Amino acid sequence: MKEILVLQAKYNKAANAAMMSIVAGLSDEKLDANLGLFYKNLRAELAHILGVQVAVFGGVFAKWAGVDCADILSQINEDLSLKNSEIASIAKLFAACDEKIIQIIEKTPELEKIDELSFPGITFKKSRANLILALLNHSTHHRGIVGAELELLGVPNDFNGMLGYELQF
Repeated sequence: MKEILVLQAKYNKAANAAMMSIVAGLSDEKLDANLGLFYKNLRAELAHILGVQVAVFGGVFAKWAGVDCADILSQINEDLSLKNSEIASIAKLFAACDEKIIQIIEKTPELEKIDELSFPGITFKKSRANLILALLNHSTHHRGIVGAELELLGVPNDFNGMLGYELQF
């Protein structure tokens, strides 16, 4: 199971880097255009992906693995918003967070152990592997939304296909 989770995390890292290479060239006007979706604009969608990744992997899952995530945790506020929403900072935080996620998965013991993950108003009790997979999938889901947002903005993109990446166990 660990190998599959690491493989998914490596895919997310590669796809996030490809996504950010496209997003980095956009104007603030495009980044902040209201597209009528839940998070309204591309910058807010990226901030949501990162806020959740940093808070959950860096604040919860890292404790299981004994991985120090103070560097990435210092980049978000209590409400999971980003302290710096400039695209260069977002790209840098994606890269740092993706590296930490891989380390966390590699070092997490007892993936079958039942643990808890709580958000306001809801607590999930599942295996560590299930919780990790759910959060990796969360990033994939929102990256798909970023792809749709780019399409709405008329920006060509093709960073979501897992088969297009060379990934090694």
